[in-house]
Amino acid sequence: MKMMRLLVLTCAPLSALASPDASTQRADALPSGEITAGIDANFQLYLSLLLAADPVARRTLDAQWKGTFQPPGYLDRLQEVRARIGDDEAAERFLVPAGFESPGIGAASLDRLGRVTCTALSTRAGPTANTATLSYRCSVPDLTPLYARYREATKAGSRAAAPAEMADIFRRQVRILRGSGSRSISGDLEFFRHGQGAWLSRSANSLEAKLLDAFIPYHGWDRRMLEEEAPRLTGSVACDWPLHRLRNCVSQQAPHRIGHFNALQAEILDAAKGMDEHQLLTYCNNQVSPHLHFEYSGLTCP
Repeated sequence: MKMMRLLVLTCAPLSALASPDASTQRADALPSGEITAGIDANFQLYLSLLLAADPVARRTLDAQWKGTFQPPGYLDRLQEVRARIGDDEAAERFLVPAGFESPGIGAASLDRLGRVTCTALSTRAGPTANTATLSYRCSVPDLTPLYARYREATKAGSRAAAPAEMADIFRRQVRILRGSGSRSISGDLEFFRHGQGAWLSRSANSLEAKLLDAFIPYHGWDRRMLEEEAPRLTGSVACDWPLHRLRNCVSQQAPHRIGHFNALQAEILDAAKGMDEHQLLTYCNNQVSPHLHFEYSGLTCP
């Protein structure tokens, strides 16, 4: 990862690891008001946990989850979102030794987190009386104006940004967070009913990931730059970016080896033909990247 890398926990949405008990009654036979009221109430509990680390919401959810399967650490991670967003330690470690004062991103982020609003848009019944889907929309800070500056500072992802450049970006970030500019994020949460009790969701971590990305966008921006800059060779950035980076490196530092590099790239492209997305990702990560690292370990590539 580039620069000092703010702590980002990238969480892929958890699937429903255990199917809830299903009634033979169809969900569309239930009164819509009964479904909506129960799900909306629990959506608010998840929001209180994510946005405010509310201990009352946590105790309520703990009680509701009792007796059914909960993915390990699931509610803990949701409750920690506020602390992650408000953590200044990584920025301070990067800036202070270089003589720059931390601009207080953590405090500004927590203030802005307190102004995030989320709305339940609709609730759709699932295939049984015990399942349903809630669609939501949230208003979050719009940090996208910083992307062009970050891209410039990192030379489109080819190097780490200097402390002076990141100090400038962080100051701009604080100004945006202190303001009122916003953008929308949206998605779905899947709910199931625990017996005849509360409506629970195992997919609230998808909203967790979107909130983290909204407040700490640099990991996502690094990935975006890779995808923008890497030429389309195999179709997987896991292969295309290392090949693109090494071609530039070889041409500058060891031009006499460019013929060897071209032959190696041709072999990789030929082997990648016909692979599906999963096969290609595995091939790039497990074979191509280690081989390229071994072949060109003597070069100092940015």
